[in-house]
Amino acid sequence: MVASSARAQDDEARARALFVEGAEHYSAEEYEAAAEAFAASHAIRAVPVVLFNLAQALRFAGRPGAALRAFEAYLVEEEDPGAARRRAVEAAIGELQEEVGSVQLALTPDVPATVELDGHEVRGVDPREPFAVGPGTHELRILTEGRDPVVRSVTVESGRTAVVRLRLGGPQATLAIATAVEGARATLDGEPLGATPLEERVEAGEHTLRLSAPGHEPLERTIALEAGETLRLDLDLEPARRLRDQWWVWAIVGGGAVFALGLTLAIGLPQRDPDPLEGTLPTVQAITWSGP
Repeated sequence: MVASSARAQDDEARARALFVEGAEHYSAEEYEAAAEAFAASHAIRAVPVVLFNLAQALRFAGRPGAALRAFEAYLVEEEDPGAARRRAVEAAIGELQEEVGSVQLALTPDVPATVELDGHEVRGVDPREPFAVGPGTHELRILTEGRDPVVRSVTVESGRTAVVRLRLGGPQATLAIATAVEGARATLDGEPLGATPLEERVEAGEHTLRLSAPGHEPLERTIALEAGETLRLDLDLEPARRLRDQWWVWAIVGGGAVFALGLTLAIGLPQRDPDPLEGTLPTVQAITWSGP
């Protein structure tokens, strides 16, 4: 109980210090820094008046979409802002609504996402629904669970909704491959992956990995990666076997030798052993018999 009370006091002190810092930046017309401090203060302790100041700072920082969302959130959190302030906030909301456009994400598959707009996280919204953004060209950074971030540029016009359609790959994993033979070529499901050593982000799931290098036997194996996993493989490639070492070469050569020996024996054997190539006992006797 004492520990939680002390933690609450610490949080309140930090929130207050950030609020004061924001006010100082605001007075110095450093509106972006003021907005960051107010946002950090509100994240620690949700005091409605901080949202009002945040909205003002965002408006002067040239971020009308974020200012609009902050003013709207203020009216939700503040039960009784007073008649004069409510009128002022509602008037600001009306002006901003005429100024801004909106952005909406259409994701395939339809999964939850977090969005950063021009380097700032868009808080308190589901980006699959239209959210307010100031006019102009912006950079969106879209984050979904288990996948690498996707960056897109979007141009917004006042009063219009820009729909960003995006087909997402599957959840991602990391595949790291090292080989004793440096520079071995790797493919994943037939697609080039690069030369070893390598570390690449790939789609999670089951894949066919193939490694090849000059003078070495290719190596192929099936691998499975879980979303978010890092799979590290240290693989060796066997030296390529020489032609004289191949079993099928010996089979051909050996078969020819057996055939030649059999043919010689067939010619020299008596007629009572018509087929010495069958490996019967008379054939063995014939081999002994035909010696010098």
